[in-house]
Amino acid sequence: MNFVLSRIIDYILGFLLQSLGCAINVYALNKRKIEAKSFAIMTILFSICTLIIRNITIINFGFHTILIIAAFVLIAITLFKFPIYSTALAMLLSTIMIMLCEVINYLIMYAVIGGETVSMIMSQQGKYVNPIYKSLLGVPTNIILVFISLIIYRITQQRAANRAAADAVSAEKPSDGAVSADDKSGGMPLSGSR
Repeated sequence: MNFVLSRIIDYILGFLLQSLGCAINVYALNKRKIEAKSFAIMTILFSICTLIIRNITIINFGFHTILIIAAFVLIAITLFKFPIYSTALAMLLSTIMIMLCEVINYLIMYAVIGGETVSMIMSQQGKYVNPIYKSLLGVPTNIILVFISLIIYRITQQRAANRAAADAVSAEKPSDGAVSADDKSGGMPLSGSR
C-alpha cells in the first residue's frame, strides 16, 4: 500500500505538475485561449506519457527527455491541432525552464537543508528511502515552472488582445490610399465654375 501511495504522490507532485506547466506553455506560445476540457485532457495525456517513458529502464535519462519532448509535440499537433513549429518551441522552452527551475530549487535546498541531506534524498539513502521525499524535493521546481508558465501565458494573451484591439481600430479607419466622399473635391465645389 505504501508503494502505491508513494507512486500516486510522485505522479501528482511530479509528472502532473510538470505536465501542467508544459501544457500552459503550449497554449501560450500558440496564443490560444485555454479551454478547460482540452487543457485537462492534454495535461493528463502529457503526464501519463511522461510516467510511461520515465519508467523505461533500458534507455538513459537524457534520451527520456528527448522522447518526452517528441511525444508531447506529437500529442499536441495530432490530437489538439496545434502547429508544429510553435509547439516544438514551447516544448523546448519548457525543457529549458524545467532545468533552470531545478537549478534554482536545488541551490535553495542545499542552502536550507544542506547538501548532504539533498544527496541522501536524491539517492534515497538512510532515512530518506521513501520516494515521497524525492517527490517533495521537486515540488518547488514544478510550482516555479507553473508560475512562470502562467506569467508567459498571461503576457501572450494580453498581447493578442492588444493586437486584436489595434486591428479593430485600424479596420475602422480608411486606409491611406482611400479617399472619402468629402475629400474627393479637395475642399473645392464640384461644380464646373471657378
